[in-house]
Amino acid sequence: MKILDIDNWDRKSIYEAFSKYEFPFYNVAFYLDVTRLKKYVTKHGLPFYYSMIYLATVAADMTDNFRLRIIDGKIYDIEKSAPSFTFLRPETEAFNIVSCRLTDCLDDFTAKVRNIIKHQTAFIGGEDIPQASLIYYTYIIHVCHGSRFHHYQTSTL
Repeated sequence: MKILDIDNWDRKSIYEAFSKYEFPFYNVAFYLDVTRLKKYVTKHGLPFYYSMIYLATVAADMTDNFRLRIIDGKIYDIEKSAPSFTFLRPETEAFNIVSCRLTDCLDDFTAKVRNIIKHQTAFIGGEDIPQASLIYYTYIIHVCHGSRFHHYQTSTL
């Protein structure tokens, strides 16, 4: 992790404005054509969900601002994110959460996740990863939806 020099950061005014919010988060959901990904994972026998998690995390790490975290009042570039995501337990309607660092390739990541999940007994499991490095994922299959969420400030600036 490296600390960001906030005084010379071009987003300083944005940070200062949003850091006063009680819940300074913005979430956008959108439709994305994943036809090519679906064909690729089907051809190679890879699980679609784990593949999507892998690629979304790689994409997030390619975007500088998605790697920034506020830790003890300072802004850090964590350099590498790790996914933490829900999965359905076999033969149940219950879900668990697994955290797993990325590997150098998609095939290795999906194999690693399959192995971790196979042996996971706790509700939250996987690798021990600092919370600041995690990106949280979940999804609902077969439901068409779109959302835009922004929590507005409720306290006085």
